[in-house]
Amino acid sequence: MIFGVTFHFFEFFLPEISSFAICRVKEGMNTYYCNNCWKALGLVSPIDITSCNPTGRSYLLDKFEKHTLPPTGSDYISVYDDATIDAYTENIELACASGALEIDHKRRRNLLYRRNVQIGVGFSGLIPVSTLDTVKVVCPQQTGSVHSFPVGSSALTNTVCNSCGCRI
Repeated sequence: MIFGVTFHFFEFFLPEISSFAICRVKEGMNTYYCNNCWKALGLVSPIDITSCNPTGRSYLLDKFEKHTLPPTGSDYISVYDDATIDAYTENIELACASGALEIDHKRRRNLLYRRNVQIGVGFSGLIPVSTLDTVKVVCPQQTGSVHSFPVGSSALTNTVCNSCGCRI
């Protein structure tokens, strides 16, 4: 603990540099890389877009329905405005092609792509509480489990790439 802040260290392999890089991440904070840097550094394995068929497996269908059908529970849920398979797949394709990389404090990797228009709504129970304009694609270690959901971009305000410093 330094000045009341706990730091965690984790390692990830960067094949292009042929060494281990140590990142300091404040507990609860995320690290971001612009599209050019995460691709150049090889921080995410290439994603097979064809494996993103939301009806291909029950797990993916569950995720697709969770974020495209009206909410039924009391928890917070984000739901896409356009519930078609084509729109859902397009959001994943855009994030994979042009999105920024988010690495959270648990080392989970997600791709974020700002659409700059409303693409979804956040619900608390059945009550709409926020408009959402960014696609978040979950990049699990297990291939064939890539899925997405809408989020707000407000958390990305003033966020910069951890490598080159450009705005995310």
